[in-house]
Amino acid sequence: MQVCPDWLFIAKIEIRIRDNGNGIPKDIREEIFNPFFTTKPTGQGTGLGLSISYDIIVQQHRGEIKVETEEVKFTAFVVRFAALGNLSTWSKDGSKIILT
Repeated sequence: MQVCPDWLFIAKIEIRIRDNGNGIPKDIREEIFNPFFTTKPTGQGTGLGLSISYDIIVQQHRGEIKVETEEVKFTAFVVRFAALGNLSTWSKDGSKIILT
């Protein structure tokens, strides 16, 4: 079987979630993906949300998750996945991809 390189593409799918809140302080940024880390009072949070998200995205799907933040301005989580498909999966106007 011969595969024409023009028919295949490898792309990154990027999802950004951003807020306009207070940002994440520098002293805790390195810890936010650690299991059981929370800034909430004892008994009000398990601290598993970002840890589980990290495991699903990075460990199970071989993607990546990064945080972009500026104190008093915003926090953004950037999630990226690799996608492999062929050019026939693009819609005619290029607005969407259906992976096959």
